[in-house]
Amino acid sequence: MLDIKTIKPEIRQRVIDLIKNKLQTDCRAAGVPRDPDFNITVRAPLTSKDDAIAGPVAKVFRSHFGDKAGEMVLTRACEDFSILGEAHGVPYAYWNFGETHEDTPEPVPTNHSPFFAPEVDLTLKTGAEAMALAALTFLVAEA
Repeated sequence: MLDIKTIKPEIRQRVIDLIKNKLQTDCRAAGVPRDPDFNITVRAPLTSKDDAIAGPVAKVFRSHFGDKAGEMVLTRACEDFSILGEAHGVPYAYWNFGETHEDTPEPVPTNHSPFFAPEVDLTLKTGAEAMALAALTFLVAEA
């Protein structure tokens, strides 16, 4: 199994084509009697924000959390969150949170790091506030 992560679908296809070509060429050169079989799947599609959702959520987060609300750093971690929205045709926004004490050295590792260790009580409080704010952003707008 080989896991390929790219941001752009056309780059993903180029990478897949290059890998397939290399393996087929090497197998033929080695005298393998048939070409290799490839089973290409997408385990989790690219997680990307919908601006109609992410814009209002970011605005309310900046208003409530101030300078603690920043842009997420792009990571190559694989998220399955996008499967939920895609399966139901629902736009979404995705964010990370993890609260630390003021004296915690920067940068704080993200959720896929083995060093990710947010302060539990602060993180639960921040997460509850973030979820409530995001929901209210759209519930109040619809009322």
